[in-house]
Amino acid sequence: MGVVPKEIWSQTSGSLRTALKNCQTNICECLADFIKSMLEGGDGMISRWDNMTNQFASLDKMDGHWTQFDGRQRQARAAKDIYDDSGCGGGAYALHPRLEEFLAKTKEGALAEYRQRWGTAMPAQAAADSVFDWEYWKRVTGLTGGALVLYLIFSEGSRLYPPRNLVPVP
Repeated sequence: MGVVPKEIWSQTSGSLRTALKNCQTNICECLADFIKSMLEGGDGMISRWDNMTNQFASLDKMDGHWTQFDGRQRQARAAKDIYDDSGCGGGAYALHPRLEEFLAKTKEGALAEYRQRWGTAMPAQAAADSVFDWEYWKRVTGLTGGALVLYLIFSEGSRLYPPRNLVPVP
């Protein structure tokens, strides 16, 4: 099983076990990389937390995000414990500036943070997008202010002029 001592295998499962099974260097480096991967990236705890507390969050999506977050949190906590017990230098909290913060997060904390950030309780369902909503167009085009107004006039407004649709675009 490579560089991972046998007594550690009973403490692992899931993605942590897979990461350690594939470990070709020393265990401390493998655990450090694994902990960072649980925090960062598009699917890590930081990204999941942002999805749970951003202005578009809703209770109907919260459970899915929380399940993913909780799984990563448990795996990162197990990796942290093994890292610290293996005598890896500096302790696991030195690996990432936000590790301790994210290991302490709770689902109730996400709801409270949403309430604090947006001044209201999280809605039960996400708001349906409407083409008549200014925020919808800002989100879809990435434009704001005058640039968005010009886009709507020329792009969408010109669709009302029939000859526009008769001229083939090369």
